Amino acid sequence: MRPAATPRPANFIRSEMPAAGKLILWEDTSNLRAGLITDTNEHERTLSVHEYAATTKTSLYWLPLWTSADGKHFRAKKQPLDMIAKSVIVNASDVQVTGELTATHTMSSATRKEALAKMMI
Repeated sequence: MRPAATPRPANFIRSEMPAAGKLILWEDTSNLRAGLITDTNEHERTLSVHEYAATTKTSLYWLPLWTSADGKHFRAKKQPLDMIAKSVIVNASDVQVTGELTATHTMSSATRKEALAKMMI
């Protein structure tokens, strides 16, 4: 063991990066945002995320966001014709909640409880 006053390297405590396919929630300029992780970059500690949006009043159903050529965003379960996924890069340190999205496009009960406990939804 080291003495108590011994300096520790800055990277001594590192949290694990969430895996691809996980649902994450983060705040961006005081707006709640969510999405499924599509790729991770361990070196830069960033996540590529396909952004999702919730039903406005209940935050019950989370559907993928798609972007049209003119920049408009749409929520749809399946990719609409001539649209691309709305992707964003998120710093791993900005993630507030990591969890699962069910096949019915709702948060798993554990994810929902964690988000409620952190007052994210």
